[in-house]
Amino acid sequence: MIGLVLAGGQSKRFGQDKACYYQPGKTVNNAALAVSKLTMLCDVIFIAANSQNQAVLARQFQDQHTVTVLSDQPAYAAQGPLSGLYAAAFCCQRASEYLLLAVDYPNLRPSTLAQVASQPNCYAATPGAAHYTIAHFTISFQQLRDYLLLADNRLGQFLKTACGCRPVTFPATAEFQNLNYPEENRNANQRPNE
Repeated sequence: MIGLVLAGGQSKRFGQDKACYYQPGKTVNNAALAVSKLTMLCDVIFIAANSQNQAVLARQFQDQHTVTVLSDQPAYAAQGPLSGLYAAAFCCQRASEYLLLAVDYPNLRPSTLAQVASQPNCYAATPGAAHYTIAHFTISFQQLRDYLLLADNRLGQFLKTACGCRPVTFPATAEFQNLNYPEENRNANQRPNE
């Protein structure tokens, strides 16, 4: 299984790069937190970076031989999470099993990610919310490229239509809070996991 860390977002609302951000009280940044969770479940990990954080992340993970930092491929650059998946699938070509995790979920428990990994073709959901950037599915480069020709870059639509993914529902706890603003990060760290 290939782990894919989505670290290429622009972090406009957050005001700084989420992948390289250190949460209060943590000794590693959000990218390292995601990699550590995926390492328990995956043989290889790709980090889909952006042009601003790629060099920093490449240096950070240069000694971890199972981790590769990728940049978007020109054909599908800067088009959201599917750009990162396209870069990973471009490296693999064949049909591969992916476990997706965005750096936006630093409080996600490893056991929750393991539950997603144990289900074929699924994404995490909580009552009233779909968490498409926490997903497990199989796709080939050709299948992904064919889908992208439809010019629909919505990750949720891709997961449901191209991969046949279904939701795996979890309780709505702090681990599923997608951190978009720095003050949310402080508040999430002050709340106990419910």
